Formats: sequence, structure tokens, C-alpha cells
Amino acid sequence: MTEAARELLRRALALSPGERVKLAHELLGSVVADDEWAEELDPAFVAELVRRASDERPGVPADAAFDEVERRLAERRRARDQAG
Repeated sequence: MTEAARELLRRALALSPGERVKLAHELLGSVVADDEWAEELDPAFVAELVRRASDERPGVPADAAFDEVERRLAERRRARDQAG
């Protein structure tokens, strides 16, 4: 992660939980719209993340869902790098 990205993360983490969920939703949308990543993302998984991120009821584990996205993307990047 670049220093600029770390600074953005630091500032984003200072937002309220609702603002963080909305920001994460927008960021995820930008990744899903990127053709390079589109083939790596399971559409059903993305749909579930978007549903959870849009749901502002207490107890919806949006943070856990986005942590899972990060984990899965990291796994796919490693697999792609090892294969190519």
C-alpha cells in the first residue's frame, strides 16, 4: 500500500461507521466496474457485499464482509502471480 493510500485509510477510519460503510460501498463499486477485476470477482459474492453494505441496520457485519473481500482478492492475486 502506498503512503497516499495509508493516509486515505487513516482518514477513512476516522469517519463514522455509516460513512465508512458508504465509502466502502463506493470503493467496491469502483473495483467491480473495473474490467480487470471483474473476472476475478464472484458476482454472487459481490452482490452479497453490496447488499450488506447498503443495509444500515445494527448488527450487519459489513466490516467482516469487506475483510473477506480483501482476503479473497489477496488469495486470487497470489494465485494469479504464481500461475503467470
